[in-house]
Amino acid sequence: MFRSYASIWIGKERERQILKQLLERHLSQIVALAAMLKDFVQAFLSNNPEDMEKAFKEIFRIEREADDEKESIIMQLSKGPFHPLDREDIMRLVLTMDDIADNIKASSRKLQYADPNIVPDEVKKGITELANMLDDIVISFGEALKGLIEGSKDILN
Repeated sequence: MFRSYASIWIGKERERQILKQLLERHLSQIVALAAMLKDFVQAFLSNNPEDMEKAFKEIFRIEREADDEKESIIMQLSKGPFHPLDREDIMRLVLTMDDIADNIKASSRKLQYADPNIVPDEVKKGITELANMLDDIVISFGEALKGLIEGSKDILN
């Protein structure tokens, strides 16, 4: 039996709303992690162990929340009205976002083992540039994801 165009549109709109709700919180956590990494790097470069520890604890906390959100999204995907191909694409997106969160936590953990007093200035500059680029990339990714969910023709182009 054929579904009417109206029912297809309503179904797609429902999928879009569910997807938006599922991904907004996860995305906000990834954005917060990227910003927190910048704070961590600043504390590292300033050789401020107390601020580094505070920033790392916050990174760890946010990453844990992002993991919980990822699990929630996976559960919702298994129950939701998504076509299997859409479900697979969304799952890949969520797992990529999880990789970003995991790598932020891992990079901050590894920097804790380095002594900022012996790190060459060129490396310090590179670390700062990478943290800033990651922050910019995550923000751009968020804008693209929001536009994609909302059906923005500019984003699709």
